[in-house]
Amino acid sequence: MHPTTNKTLPIDSPNWPIPDNVRAITTHRGTALSNNDYSSFNLGLHVHDNAEQVMQHRQALKQSLNLPNEPHWLDQIHGTRIITLNKEQQNPQADGSTTQEYQHACVVLTADCLPILITNTDGTQVAAVHAGWRGLLAGIVDRAIEQFHCPTKELLVWLGPCIGPLNFEINATIRQQFIHSHSTWYESFQQDTDGSWFANLQQLAETRFQELGVHHIHKETRCTFEHRNRFYSYRRDGQYTGRMAHAIWLEEPSRSG
Repeated sequence: MHPTTNKTLPIDSPNWPIPDNVRAITTHRGTALSNNDYSSFNLGLHVHDNAEQVMQHRQALKQSLNLPNEPHWLDQIHGTRIITLNKEQQNPQADGSTTQEYQHACVVLTADCLPILITNTDGTQVAAVHAGWRGLLAGIVDRAIEQFHCPTKELLVWLGPCIGPLNFEINATIRQQFIHSHSTWYESFQQDTDGSWFANLQQLAETRFQELGVHHIHKETRCTFEHRNRFYSYRRDGQYTGRMAHAIWLEEPSRSG
């Protein structure tokens, strides 16, 4: 792994052993470029922030990562569609993207949902996935694995920061839908003393990856809801909050040495 931590912008590298030519980053709130209520490095255009300032943030991110191409932003819809990147696509509706082309960054945005980054051990393909509870229930983990042209044992997965199991309350009907879909998901839910149910998004995803033969899984376990100064959280702050970005791409051999 080549660290890409940026001392100026709130950009870090996941703690994740990936091939030398694969780059991956995750952003956090950091300090502000936007002087507004979002008060930090928001990268989401759909959250009532000033669009011009968000575009400045996105341009700063691109320049910091030394990418010749714009990161491929998605119009995320809480589904299971994962696209193969195409240069002509502009903000396509999808919840994930994959590529085998150099210098094209797959990106997803999150506030509480689970970001998933994937590559193979050969470093020839990458993917970024946005997984909320709807996407997980609908099978986005399976869909992500289907994009790769290699045995599942050769996949490397990073599960990024999301709302933690003590703070993601769901109703009993949703829990039953998960368990009906996969009985092994039973252990990903805990009941509070008042009868409320709480879901563990990372455990739901990890369990499904393991069932499908993926065992090289690394995690950022901090809860977006609890760490106010570092992460945006929709559950905590409502609709007027920003989004973090999580990106992965392939470097050309001459650039990754």
